Amino acid sequence: MDDPACPAPPLADGARTRALSAIFAGAGLSTSGYLMTYTVNALIAEALHVDAALVGVPTAVTVLGTAIGSSLFTRGRGPGASRRAMLVGYLVATVGALAAAAAIHLHQFWLFAATAMIYGIGYGANRIARYSAAALYPAARRGTVIGWIVWAATIGAVIGPSLIELASQGAARAGFDRLTGGYIAGAGAMLLSAAVTWAMPVVADHEAAVPTTTPASTTVSVRALLAGGDAWLGLTAMLCGQVAMVLVMTMTPLHMHHHGATLPAIGLVISMHTFGMYAVAPLTGRLADRFGPRLVIAIGTALLTVGCLIAATMQAHPVAVLVALGLLGLGWNFDFVAGSASLTRGVHSAAQTRLQGVADGLVWTTSAVAGLMAGVLLDKVGFVGLSTAGAIVATAPWWIPSPRRWLRADAAVHQPAAIDVDGLPGDVAARR
Repeated sequence: MDDPACPAPPLADGARTRALSAIFAGAGLSTSGYLMTYTVNALIAEALHVDAALVGVPTAVTVLGTAIGSSLFTRGRGPGASRRAMLVGYLVATVGALAAAAAIHLHQFWLFAATAMIYGIGYGANRIARYSAAALYPAARRGTVIGWIVWAATIGAVIGPSLIELASQGAARAGFDRLTGGYIAGAGAMLLSAAVTWAMPVVADHEAAVPTTTPASTTVSVRALLAGGDAWLGLTAMLCGQVAMVLVMTMTPLHMHHHGATLPAIGLVISMHTFGMYAVAPLTGRLADRFGPRLVIAIGTALLTVGCLIAATMQAHPVAVLVALGLLGLGWNFDFVAGSASLTRGVHSAAQTRLQGVADGLVWTTSAVAGLMAGVLLDKVGFVGLSTAGAIVATAPWWIPSPRRWLRADAAVHQPAAIDVDGLPGDVAARR
């Protein structure tokens, strides 16, 4: 048995690399599966002959399920907790996808919606992957690591949708409804994600493996973390960037269709948008490590705002919409990666893990709400008004009031009198 008086040895580079590789592979595979199902949800709902107003329900409940799952799966503690959470999540997603395929085959819409939510809950494991990987490395490298895990979604964005037709043909040959193919293939991708996660070595977080001078009695609350450093800015940037992006991106295909755009043209715009969202994530993470999350978030805000304004002022020009959606994806990437990095800075603690889960839960919940609201806004104020609203929301992290007095008061209550300030985030330490 390990002697608790002796510090644990630093995490072996080989085990850390294998763990990171497994997380990367699981993230890429599960994203492939998710995008296969996400792409066909509206088609499935329409084929099940539901009211037009309900076509968006399967996608909305899947996103809400992901919000629930991303919060639930951050509650584990101790070495191997994140590995267990991701393994359970991917297995839940596998079961949910197979159940959804069965509901589609039986032509049961509401059963399909319920199983889609279970599938979304399981997919929440994918959303904690970047934090699980970041925890294996020192704070100075976490932005880069997060960028690589986000970049894994690029693989899914390319592979997933391209396999839908093949999966549909396979389902038909097996005697099932063609529309079940996406979910059957999605189940396979989630099962592969579970397999690589199961093979992942159990390793401790970086701070657990490296001796620190922080007393064992030190406690840090979620509010204390938000009061220090760039955590509050990072959280609001993730939320506002997601809302701005979803508002415009969700309605762009319909807007282009109304202006006579062909399906290949619409597909090109969405591909450019997806490329902007994920392709440069490793570079974004490195910039966040080099220059700090605040500067990267500022760049992301500018890109999002410009993209929304181009969409609002030159909405009838296909090339302008193409550029606008590319900038929108790139701005989201800067906000999301740098915002995530800001939530990993400082001493890794239970409160930090809870904050990360809350952040992802909020991001996915607001994403679902924004997706539902986008149609309402398009109907009421048009694409110009919708894009203008996106530009305003994109800048919100810089002008919405920060509840610092409330956060500081809570931090003072929860922190012990004697504390090693060197172990706390910089701004908290500076105020002591």
